[in-house]
Amino acid sequence: LIMLAKSDKQGHFVFNDIPPTDTAAYTLQALNKNGKSFNVGIELDENTPFIFPTIKETMQPWYLNTDTIGYKTVSNSLAFKKQAEKITGKNILNEITVTAKKIVKDSKNLNGAGNADQVLDEATIEKAGKKNLYDLLGEQIKGFRTGTLRDRALRDRVLLLFVNDIDYEIDKWNIPPLSPWFFVSYKPVKFILDGVSVSRAFALGDGSSTYLDFLNYLKFISAEDIKGIEVLKSDKYCEKYIPIYWKDKASASDVAFIEITTRSGKGPYGLQGTPGVYLHKPLAPSYPKQFYRPKYIIKDYLIPDIRSTIHWEPNIITNDKGEATVSFYTADHESTYSVIVEGTDMNGNVGSVRGKLTVKK
Repeated sequence: LIMLAKSDKQGHFVFNDIPPTDTAAYTLQALNKNGKSFNVGIELDENTPFIFPTIKETMQPWYLNTDTIGYKTVSNSLAFKKQAEKITGKNILNEITVTAKKIVKDSKNLNGAGNADQVLDEATIEKAGKKNLYDLLGEQIKGFRTGTLRDRALRDRVLLLFVNDIDYEIDKWNIPPLSPWFFVSYKPVKFILDGVSVSRAFALGDGSSTYLDFLNYLKFISAEDIKGIEVLKSDKYCEKYIPIYWKDKASASDVAFIEITTRSGKGPYGLQGTPGVYLHKPLAPSYPKQFYRPKYIIKDYLIPDIRSTIHWEPNIITNDKGEATVSFYTADHESTYSVIVEGTDMNGNVGSVRGKLTVKK
């Protein structure tokens, strides 16, 4: 779907009649009157979802919000299970442990996709929105921090050369006395994008601004550009990332690696940014599901109604006085239900109220 819009004198523009699509991504490109993106930027008026204030009211346990038959049914089932275990001497159902591994699609991880000490998959990263990569790493990666490497320590000097892809044979390399760098726990990090070392995208010069180059680069990349992140810090995962000619100088125990998979798949050179382009990923629309309601079409209904959640209605329209009528079937026996009503006047104002409904014969 391609749509065009012309901005007003203030630069405002709008797209109407866009069909609702689940988990959509829209690419916006702005052009000047000459059809070029030079010196053109885009800012989107994002809608901030309303955050409901915390309700201090203490909710009752679930079994106080259902009828006696429902509670007894669950209790009798548990009692029967325990009795059966005493008779047979073993559990009716053996314990089952379900394990799953997060996979990053199109990952260039040398150990295989998902084989890492920590994995951030696409679903996790999408929640970060437009957060930059540096903030994302600081919030999500365990032990990620900024530290210093010492010029006078031979081991630190070697590691700084390694994570920056600097030839070890170069004797004169201007390193500050305390060189800032990125760490996972105590290990300096080597950044890999789509299988390519990030430092290869920089003209390092004498190396004095290397840390700032990386910092600005990590802050330049948006979480929307990232498909997955894999952190490798244990020896078994780092071993394959140490080149043969470095193995006598740096080992898998010395360095950590952060493998980043981008949506473009073009490595460090593919994220230089495009002027006048904006990627918008709005919240997916939520369509209400049909709530189950039993049909009492037989005079003597034989199946006991033991529901705990009685009724849910997502679209109640009030009259001009704010009044509406809702009808539903209760469970079979006397009970007290919690009633929660939430709504909006469609002008940005919201409201919520809770109460009790007692059903008697």
